[in-house]
Amino acid sequence: MADLAGIVEGGITNRNYRVRLGEGVYVLRLPGKDTSLLGISREAERVANQTAARLGIAPAVRAAEDHTILTEFMLCEPLDPDRLRAEPGQVAAALRAFHDSGVQLPARFWVPELLEQYAATVAERGGSPRERACPGRIRIAARRLAGRRHRTRTPARAAARTARERK
Repeated sequence: MADLAGIVEGGITNRNYRVRLGEGVYVLRLPGKDTSLLGISREAERVANQTAARLGIAPAVRAAEDHTILTEFMLCEPLDPDRLRAEPGQVAAALRAFHDSGVQLPARFWVPELLEQYAATVAERGGSPRERACPGRIRIAARRLAGRRHRTRTPARAAARTARERK
């Protein structure tokens, strides 16, 4: 027997419900309206969640079907931003463990490409002329940010960049 135990607040692209199935309590995650427009791979989400659960950093996936995932419910508190800034080690270790796990996700998540896709979606859905002009600006900004991913901005680099931009 299944009982709706409550809505889990805070989802951005999903609708999450706490449900009771038999003796267990779970979270049923359903995709939000039009989230397919965002290029989200629900299969990649499932694989990532299962990997994180094996590593002990996410609740176990109990079932997955189409775009729906059922995970164990875990009572927890939101992460306090000040505490995270003061003590990032535990979160950093969890992220490192996931990235070192060797999991190959069945989708690519590269922000510059996503921004271009989002701009095209806006244009296809009748976005304003100003919005249609964005793909070029988005592409330039995304590539600039992507190029900075692992570089430290030193005063010399900043001066060189300023000089290039003035030309």
